Amino acid sequence: MLDIVAARPTETSHSHSIDWTRPFAPERMTPLAYTPLFGTLSDEERLRYNQHFALYVNEKIAYLEEELSHFMLSVAKLSRAAHLRPELLSLVQDEQRHAAGFKALNRRAAPQLYGARDRLFVQPGKAVERLTRGLAQLPTVFPLLLWIILLQEERSVYYSQLFTEEREFLEPNFVAIHERHSQDEAAHVAVDEQLIRLLWDDAPHIVRWANGHLLARAFSEFLYYPKRAAVEVLRISLAGHPLLDLMVSQVLALRYDLNFLSTTYNRTTNPETLFLMDRYPELRPLAQVMAGYDL
Repeated sequence: MLDIVAARPTETSHSHSIDWTRPFAPERMTPLAYTPLFGTLSDEERLRYNQHFALYVNEKIAYLEEELSHFMLSVAKLSRAAHLRPELLSLVQDEQRHAAGFKALNRRAAPQLYGARDRLFVQPGKAVERLTRGLAQLPTVFPLLLWIILLQEERSVYYSQLFTEEREFLEPNFVAIHERHSQDEAAHVAVDEQLIRLLWDDAPHIVRWANGHLLARAFSEFLYYPKRAAVEVLRISLAGHPLLDLMVSQVLALRYDLNFLSTTYNRTTNPETLFLMDRYPELRPLAQVMAGYDL
């Protein structure tokens, strides 16, 4: 039996309202569920993996919303975006509030794992953070970040639909925060579409072409394939399992599994974003990388 006691809230913590007998996220969101070894896990092992994966999802959303807010603040300073400035500043406030909520829920759910820190699974490194913030300071040169924002916001709305569909089986606090999050994100999409016209349509052809290739590269490296964070979720949730190394290998191998990849981004998860992308031939590099682009 795995040693999972350390991941449970203590009776004296403020996390007593978190129901650790329930999954925290829909199982179909988890990469391990698409591997052959998933069927060999006990119910308890599946539950703990699911719960740690949900903590990772919260971390990822919080991290992306905080980092990409720097881009929106830079856009708000542009004279050409003056008419959108109130909406952009409100959007940034929403993102900061969302990030704070996801981080607080994780700390409340698993104080032994987090303590005073905000992230356990998402560890991009200082070089990546400096690069992201550097790009965010130049929104007219690197408008690819706007597409990343749109992809993530719309995907968050889709995720909330999955939580709602399975709410009777899932931990209520996790369902509630994803539902609240989606309500704001759905409104943000309309602002983002205006920014695409402002930043992308008016950009020189060479900028759009270069950003199209950079977008495909960034998407593959940071958003698409199961990598470091997916492995860390496995190592923490299934520590000591005799088949852990094999499970890690199978999860990493999902980068070559088109059936799995097509479930992560497609025209169900991101209908509006992919519809917009269809208009721009310079975004074909992303379409070629994304297995579910035409599904």
